[in-house]
Amino acid sequence: MPFRPWRRRVVAGALWSFVALAALGGISGLAQQPERDAAAPAAQPHAVDPAVLASGEVAVRAWLDQSAASASSLDDLFLLVPEPHDRDPQLQVIQASAVAGRAEGHDYWAVTVAVLVHEQSADGLTTETWFLEVGVRGAGSTYRAVAAPARVAPPSADAGHRLRPLERPDASDPLVLTVQGFLGALLGGGGDVARYTAPGADIVAVQPPACSAVEVVGFRAVTSDAAAEATAAVDCSSTGGAWTFVYQLDLSERDGRWEIRRVSGAPDLEALAPTGDDGIGRPTTSIASEPGA
Repeated sequence: MPFRPWRRRVVAGALWSFVALAALGGISGLAQQPERDAAAPAAQPHAVDPAVLASGEVAVRAWLDQSAASASSLDDLFLLVPEPHDRDPQLQVIQASAVAGRAEGHDYWAVTVAVLVHEQSADGLTTETWFLEVGVRGAGSTYRAVAAPARVAPPSADAGHRLRPLERPDASDPLVLTVQGFLGALLGGGGDVARYTAPGADIVAVQPPACSAVEVVGFRAVTSDAAAEATAAVDCSSTGGAWTFVYQLDLSERDGRWEIRRVSGAPDLEALAPTGDDGIGRPTTSIASEPGA
């Protein structure tokens, strides 16, 4: 085939055009990269580890319950062990719950604990919520409070972790009576748990009994037709001391009495959410009768 110089020029021109287009595409991609990076969502701050909140809560409750005779029990909870304090015997600590936490530095946090207290006086029973803030230091799975807590104002509405304490139970409410009887049987050997449970509920009592005395001290429930969801705080007295446990219970009404269908140690977050955030604040009264009635 005879040599035609114009063919070489056409082929060379096409190749150089392809190279130029590829180069322009790379430049365009580099120019657009910062825009894509800028559009990427910002990293969200890390939530406070639940273990940090729990450590602050336990330390505050132990500090409130301490006396000169039990001050040594704080050694494992505080870096700077607080001095014993004198608490009015008429003042009862009903419940302590960590409601807020924030980072103060590397491996250092501030934890706010809401404490529900009852005080008996000549004028009657007074209920109040205190907010105490304590520093928590540590890393991994080991955390200790730094020093004695400080009394503070309630956390702001935008706090990352907020819960509200349960209300004082109404001793005449059939729901409370059922939960009281059931937890007494579950924890203290006070009767057969089957008396309080619905058919098919696979719930067995704690053995050996964990508590010598059981009392429901905090309660909140939501009822709908013949069903109810209850969150209960219960004081357990035993030879090993006094403890407050929190339970979530599902109940159903059958033949005029409430029965336990399910029990859990994971409280309903909605039941503990602040009133107004999600419309919670519904009545806790019920119409079913006491078990065995």
